[in-house]
Amino acid sequence: MKPNVMPTADEIHVAYKQGEAAVRALFERQSRRLQELEARLQALEDQLAKNSQNSSKPPSRDGLKKPKTKSLRQPSGKRSGGQKGHTGYRLEPVAKPRHVEKHGVVTCQHCEADLSKVAQSGRKAAGV
Repeated sequence: MKPNVMPTADEIHVAYKQGEAAVRALFERQSRRLQELEARLQALEDQLAKNSQNSSKPPSRDGLKKPKTKSLRQPSGKRSGGQKGHTGYRLEPVAKPRHVEKHGVVTCQHCEADLSKVAQSGRKAAGV
């Protein structure tokens, strides 16, 4: 990259004294430099705008600015969940079940000690 070469006040004054052709040449030189910088800026902006969806970059290279996924589903206008008037199906609770299955704790969740021979205690011990 070329260093930023801006004409000094003396160079502008000398070009002015030399006449219209010198001023025009100075202006054209600056115009070319401006076009080069604009092209470089556009190339850098294009490079920054690339992600895994518009280039061959893998998704892991997207970084923290991952593109938001766009769903192709259209909203139906209905509220989520069961619709009004629809009778749901569920297993109703009963007062006296036909059979009860106990799923006892076999080992301690902390020390993994055998609890199969330990007497049950607590709120549910006398219940089910």
